[in-house]
Amino acid sequence: MIFNSVAYLLFFPVVACIYFLIPKSFKRVWLLVASYYFYMNWNAGYSLLMLFSTITTYFCGFLVSYFGKKEQKNYQKLSMFFCIVINLLILFLFKYFNFTSLFMNKIFHFLDIPVSIPIIDLLLPVGISFYTFQALGYIIDVYRKEIEHEKNFITYALFVSFFPQLVAGPIETASNLLPQLKKVHTFCYDRAVKGLRMILYGLFKKVVIADTAAIFVNAIFNNVYQYRGLSLCMAIFLFSIQIYCDFSGYSEIAMGSAKILGVDLMENFRAPYFSSSIGEFWNRWHISLNEWFKKYVYIPLGGSKKGFLKKCRNLFIIFLLSGLWHGAAWTFVAWGILNGGYRIVQELIKKTIKPIEFHYKFLYSVKKIIKILFTYILVCFSWIFFRANCFGDAIYVIKNLFQNIHFILLKQDCITIIKENLMDGSSIYYFYYSVLFLSIIFLFLIDLIRSSKKNKNIKLEEILFRNHNKILRWGIYIFLTIEIIFLFLIQNGIYGQTGQFIYFQF
Repeated sequence: MIFNSVAYLLFFPVVACIYFLIPKSFKRVWLLVASYYFYMNWNAGYSLLMLFSTITTYFCGFLVSYFGKKEQKNYQKLSMFFCIVINLLILFLFKYFNFTSLFMNKIFHFLDIPVSIPIIDLLLPVGISFYTFQALGYIIDVYRKEIEHEKNFITYALFVSFFPQLVAGPIETASNLLPQLKKVHTFCYDRAVKGLRMILYGLFKKVVIADTAAIFVNAIFNNVYQYRGLSLCMAIFLFSIQIYCDFSGYSEIAMGSAKILGVDLMENFRAPYFSSSIGEFWNRWHISLNEWFKKYVYIPLGGSKKGFLKKCRNLFIIFLLSGLWHGAAWTFVAWGILNGGYRIVQELIKKTIKPIEFHYKFLYSVKKIIKILFTYILVCFSWIFFRANCFGDAIYVIKNLFQNIHFILLKQDCITIIKENLMDGSSIYYFYYSVLFLSIIFLFLIDLIRSSKKNKNIKLEEILFRNHNKILRWGIYIFLTIEIIFLFLIQNGIYGQTGQFIYFQF
């Protein structure tokens, strides 16, 4: 079951209505049942993995808390270490075992060693990286005495499996989510309106922008050797939009669904493409994952407090781990290394070169625009490795980005892609690209407003809806709804596009 499906459109209202109608003693049990049902729609058997992770972290959390109170540090560390290892081993088995096996087999073959590690045919459980990291964050926080061990198993199980953010985040902290799950929530009209607005904008990002851009992106990246020049550049640009709208769209729907149920999830994106440096970009992109790596990896390694070289080392490590977290493939490793390199170069520039400061507002604005554009180009270049089907495809794209730069070829490729993936006709060609690029302009205008310092604490729904008069506000509601339904029918109902969220594979 995915958010942009008829099934979820039926599932969520039923869950919410029953949740607000049943007695308070059954509310958490009901949400837990709904969360497991939601997850079991992908693979019922793999819900046992999530249950196992929940049970191990729950009981290890109890042991860590117990031994901590008894001042038995060795047993406390052993309990935490056992919990972390067992959960990471499960993650390794399902996500990284085959990748490691293939790599080791190549080494054995190169060294002429007659050893072959078998390949295991296992389906990657949806969201395993997300709920594993969330559970591990809990056990570490208990060890650090930042939170108390959660005694109620139902509440803790709901913390791990809460369906709005279960399969693609945001990766919540126990200190934020657990207290909210313990409260008794009643229906609140204002929260429901805010939540529905978030869901509407999230669906707009996903269905209208991400899934529409995916038609062009998939056609290019799944057959890269047929294209050169501007077509490849267009595919990279549209993928940068697709992945942003796909993932942030999921986050908006998750936040909206949770808000209706009385829970506030953390913001996962904040206008990342208006960042003026790579460091700022990563403070605005997939915020929950970056906060997780900062808290549980970067700072324990020493952060920036043990000298410049160790700071660079620590930055490189977390970006390498981030690449591996996203997927078991050399393209993701390269993506992580590249972004780690970006950050190290940024730190070197800050340390060795004094930035040029402008006292005139116009010159300062020009400087900032240049920095934003340069940062965006660097990010887009790294997306090549993220999206490419293999390392060879990524190298081909890079080599042929500036070959055969002709707008006529780009137009021909655009028309051909529409004919092959939607329908034969010039009208659908103009409609497809008009809707896509007008929607992207609208997206950038909203993000531009959100990126300014004076709007730093303003919520998205306030920018989109709250400050408008009633007629304009309802006009936006109706227009976005019609656009979402129409594009959904074209992509899902008629022509068979799946509409799957990109981050489900992680």
